[in-house]
Amino acid sequence: MLLQPQKDKKQMAASEAPLIDFLLLGGGLASATVAETLRAAGAEGSIAILSAENTLPYHRPPLSKKFLFEGPIGFLGGSGIDVDGGILVNQHLETSKPGIYAAGDVANFYNPISRTRYRAEHWDNALKQGRLAAWNMMGERQSWRTVSYFFSDVFDVTFNVVGSTEKADERVVRGSVKDESFSVLYLDNKKLRGAFLLDQSLVEAKAAGALIANRSDISRQKQNCRTPVSR
Repeated sequence: MLLQPQKDKKQMAASEAPLIDFLLLGGGLASATVAETLRAAGAEGSIAILSAENTLPYHRPPLSKKFLFEGPIGFLGGSGIDVDGGILVNQHLETSKPGIYAAGDVANFYNPISRTRYRAEHWDNALKQGRLAAWNMMGERQSWRTVSYFFSDVFDVTFNVVGSTEKADERVVRGSVKDESFSVLYLDNKKLRGAFLLDQSLVEAKAAGALIANRSDISRQKQNCRTPVSR
């Protein structure tokens, strides 16, 4: 989703007054969240969602994501908005064009916690980024400070992925792989970077997220894990 906030009325002549105050490109969940947040925050003026579809915003399944990047964002060519594996945005979700924001599946955002770029295809990410983008369109300068995660159910098995499992220099397995109830902790320079949790409690997932956010050194706690594995 690409977002264009309202111009400063003091910088705009009457003849340049826009027909639409907030233009949201894309009919997904992120656009719907931005619109809702703008109204809740007291934004005045018109809000329009522009989409190639004639349906209300909805959560798209992962199967549509390849089409999304090969088709709809192709119109950005020559616009001055940088695109690389998604629309490049900073920690404020602002594109290379000041005042234009992107959020949700299309946003390749900079995460200050992991200090890397990341693109998340999950409805929770769309909701959180939609809210953040809306506040920044209203003049705030809030930064993305959320540990990315996603979850899914495969038949009777539930798993969660917290943080980033890439570029880790060590893995630590906690629990029983045989019993299909375990977690894999991904460390980088002794600090927890990401975690994969299979059939684990929400409490453990939140604890992992807190350790990742604080870039905690967990080298002393490794002995409490049942099966450490290095790679």
